[in-house]
Amino acid sequence: MARRFRVRNIRSYEDATLDLAPGTTLLVGDVGAGKTSLLYAVEMALFGTAEIDATFLVRHGASEAEVEVRLEDGAHSYEVVRSFRRTRRKGKEGFEPGRIAYREDGATTSYSATELRQRVIELLGFRDNPNPRAHSDLWRWAVYIPQERMREILSAPPKDRLETVRRALGNLFQSVGLEVQLFGSAPDMLQTKLPATASCLVLDVRLPGLSGLDFQTELAKADIHIPIIFMSGHGDIPMTVRAMKGGAVDFLTKPFRDQDMLDAVRAAIERDGKRREKEEIVSDLRMRFETLTPREREIFSFVSSGLINKQIAAELGLAEITVKIHRSHISRKMRAKSLAELLKQAQALGISRTKT
Repeated sequence: MARRFRVRNIRSYEDATLDLAPGTTLLVGDVGAGKTSLLYAVEMALFGTAEIDATFLVRHGASEAEVEVRLEDGAHSYEVVRSFRRTRRKGKEGFEPGRIAYREDGATTSYSATELRQRVIELLGFRDNPNPRAHSDLWRWAVYIPQERMREILSAPPKDRLETVRRALGNLFQSVGLEVQLFGSAPDMLQTKLPATASCLVLDVRLPGLSGLDFQTELAKADIHIPIIFMSGHGDIPMTVRAMKGGAVDFLTKPFRDQDMLDAVRAAIERDGKRREKEEIVSDLRMRFETLTPREREIFSFVSSGLINKQIAAELGLAEITVKIHRSHISRKMRAKSLAELLKQAQALGISRTKT
């Protein structure tokens, strides 16, 4: 929803504009780059308050600062502007509110500070009872979950971190209507009957016990063919090459976008669906092939090599009319309407015979 931030005389920003692309925005930079200052400034613009004294935000040497935030919801645009200035009373430095402006689709509406704050809360769809553990409005209503949750994840033991990521991915997949099964380890999955429908496996390279790459190898040995999407915070080229050679659909390096993961999962499920469809067709052909007599199977192999009835008869020491009758039976039992279809069935079943 946020599309543009403009700050003037905010800490190291004399006059800067930050345009945001649609979707999630991650602020990246070294310590001291100004990420936190920017967030506090946005909080000040939206809610009129901040966890820190506003005098901390004003650029050194400046007496006034201003923040503008532009929001969009697809159909409408909203602009919030607040300014504040330094004051000094009785030898103590402070700040006081300055200009307040609110524009909706370009039309200006007059609001008091309290009314504007309430309007912003309505626009962003925040809850009436925000999380009491957070101290400021921005953390409480907008940034609390990713910021605080990430801190919790990073400080937790490795096993707990994996569980947190597992639950987060499960929630993501369920949010788009996918059925999800969560496994704490490779053995947990092997002890569970896999669904008989198109599916995929999202696998972390680092697992308790058996690594993700070794587990991929074990699945192949067990003849379990399920598309795998690997994720890792420490991926390198050799690791990626090994995974892809082993049949992985994708290899995502953390942090990755939710959409990248969803795209990979959809591609994997589509791939598995096609594999299952092909296997079902081959299974049906094998059942038909089992109904053939030993002689019919033998003649089928000659047909697959491209020999005509006369050549097959000569190879087997049979009358040509006998071979013709057997071929008729083969086509009927295999439900092949033409020679071309019969040859495709032979290819799918892996039936071939070297010409002599």
